[in-house]
Amino acid sequence: MSGILEREIQLYIELLNQGWSVSFLTYGGKADLDFKKNLKGIQIHCNYYGLSPKWYESLIFLIHRRVLKRCHLIKTNQMHGAEIALKAAKKFKKPLLNRMGYLLTDAVEKLPEFQNFDLDKINKMQSDVFNKANKIIVTTQLILNRIKSNDNSLAKKLSIIPNFVNIKLFSPKNMNQKYDIIFIGRISEQKNLDSLLKAVKGSKFKILVIGNGILKEKLLNEYGSDTNIKWLDAIPNYEIPMYMNQSKLFILPSFYEGHPKILIEAMSCGMVVLASNVEGNNEIIQDGINGFLCEPSAKNIEKRINEIFISSEGQLNKIKISAREYVAKRFSLKKIIDLEIKLYESVLNESITL
Repeated sequence: MSGILEREIQLYIELLNQGWSVSFLTYGGKADLDFKKNLKGIQIHCNYYGLSPKWYESLIFLIHRRVLKRCHLIKTNQMHGAEIALKAAKKFKKPLLNRMGYLLTDAVEKLPEFQNFDLDKINKMQSDVFNKANKIIVTTQLILNRIKSNDNSLAKKLSIIPNFVNIKLFSPKNMNQKYDIIFIGRISEQKNLDSLLKAVKGSKFKILVIGNGILKEKLLNEYGSDTNIKWLDAIPNYEIPMYMNQSKLFILPSFYEGHPKILIEAMSCGMVVLASNVEGNNEIIQDGINGFLCEPSAKNIEKRINEIFISSEGQLNKIKISAREYVAKRFSLKKIIDLEIKLYESVLNESITL
């Protein structure tokens, strides 16, 4: 959790540095206040009284009325929970920016982790938020096109602001190569680590797996005896570049992605990357130009790995340079901050409230 938080708050800390004030309204209890020392001025407003989720949601506007009255904009980070932000925007007459890294309806349809969600209710909530938000921020053209195709009246509200990378932190370093392949991510069905491990089973490749998740114990039971595979729990975001620079090939074999941050972080480190040919990944990777694509099957992953490792050093160096340049041009923190501030200012200048 600390690694994810550290990565997510960089944008908001930069906003603080540029004179904006930022508050996080959270659903957690007083333990959330423990993060305050790491937030460098971002204020946290949480469930101070330990209320049940139902009671907290019903009283959230009373408990946090002061910060909601004072703020100029209300912004979501994902669609999950956006209905609360919408109610707050209505009650306190504030503009609402609805940001998401993926469509929640897609996740409910495609991912086992979201099977408990009621698709009809999510569809209704998502539609309501889209129609009443002042702006809808998405991370990719594909997500924008999908929303627009369902309701073209939303076109004027839609803006693309991709995920960002700290290109100074995630940069190429001349380090000893300890690992042939690295995987970093949540160990869940979506991320498809099982297919990657099947693809390299019995090979001499040295593999590094970093992450936690519901399938980790199962995969450890199956592959834990393989001495060529090293397993680490999730690590702070600032430690990731070191492991990337110690590895030759980054692989993201997911069945589904939105706009994968870990992929563009690996590219920013000048890594050779192999990603599954699915939505999200194939909007970023041009096969053979700034990385490689594969089908998310063990057989095809194995085939592409072998092809990459017999490629010439000259060809791979061109791909590494192209990957780094692609990310630096499109996803630097400075570029994304500029896009964010421009959007905030346009909304405030329009003075549109719900």
